[in-house]
Amino acid sequence: MNMRTLPRNDYWAIKAATKALVDRCGGPTFVSDEVTRVQKSTVSKYYSTGEEHEGTFIPADAIADLEAHCGEPVITRALAELTGHLLVPIPTGVGTAHWLGHLAGVLNGGAKVEVAFSEALADGSIDLAEAVEVRRLTLAAMERLAALGTALDKVIEGGAA
Repeated sequence: MNMRTLPRNDYWAIKAATKALVDRCGGPTFVSDEVTRVQKSTVSKYYSTGEEHEGTFIPADAIADLEAHCGEPVITRALAELTGHLLVPIPTGVGTAHWLGHLAGVLNGGAKVEVAFSEALADGSIDLAEAVEVRRLTLAAMERLAALGTALDKVIEGGAA
């Protein structure tokens, strides 16, 4: 008996994320020839939901190759969500000298979420377009918070305030 921890739909979500990543990177032929060590015939097995390939998943090194190539953590994000986590980009070039800039960014980001969310709820429900926009603004606000967190980490680690 093959015991699995997650529900079957979660494994299909991994396969769907794999298909999305392969497509974003140029399709199975391109990725097998140009991006990773895996052969074309094997790549398609990683996202196949057919019974014969239901237990075949993309290896971690191939995920790393593809996500680095296309610049988006498609599978990594899906895996994080399966464990109840959110993937947020690590801020780059974050300094500690501009605390007012950090404060303004955090407040501005939060305010944009509040306004969009309030406007979306004006009719008592949120439609698809509104949900997409509120989510986009929410993630942007979270990135600003992450930038503040990174700057604070530099102080904690002995950097100047």
